[in-house]
Amino acid sequence: MNKLVNKKVIIIGGTGETGKRIVKYLNHLYPDLAIATASRSKPPHSPDNLNINNIKLDVNLSESAIDILKSFQLAIIAIGPMDKYTAQVHKLCLQANIDVIDINDSLEAADAIFSLHDQVKQQERRVFTGMGFSPGISTLLLMELAENQQLSDNYHCRLYMGAAYGGGESSPYAMLASFKNNMAQFINKQRLNKKTPWDDTHSQFKFPSQ
Repeated sequence: MNKLVNKKVIIIGGTGETGKRIVKYLNHLYPDLAIATASRSKPPHSPDNLNINNIKLDVNLSESAIDILKSFQLAIIAIGPMDKYTAQVHKLCLQANIDVIDINDSLEAADAIFSLHDQVKQQERRVFTGMGFSPGISTLLLMELAENQQLSDNYHCRLYMGAAYGGGESSPYAMLASFKNNMAQFINKQRLNKKTPWDDTHSQFKFPSQ
């Protein structure tokens, strides 16, 4: 018997652009998995007409959110921007005593999530952060460089998010983040906040609200 039968997964932010893609492929790869999407406003139809349960869930209403999450074994966090939520939703999931996967692309959020390590270990739960698209691309590039073993130069990567499709509410934040004046860099095993290395006309743009 398939081990995923009777397993229930909730995708928080499953009606957004990225969330819908997660739902679609999860449903395709694991048809026996019971999948639900959660958003602040319950959509009238399932994403792409799939047999998905749509749930209204507001992460700012802690008590009701925890009650909903308790009926699932795994939560996939696909809301954003992660700079806004940091570890807020992860804490709700831990209070509901369920495992968590997110697509976090924020170092600030990662710090907040990593601070939950002792609690996660004590509860014997599993939390995976940074499972998004950009970390995957960056990892592949680093592996390519490591195999080449000629690392005397500095290598930089800037990504433009949301160019291929309309994008959800958090897409503009991801796009603007690539134009920040400062970025975290790991130098000699230390994390430093340094001026961005981009030397082009885009570095002159200002985004006061970001």
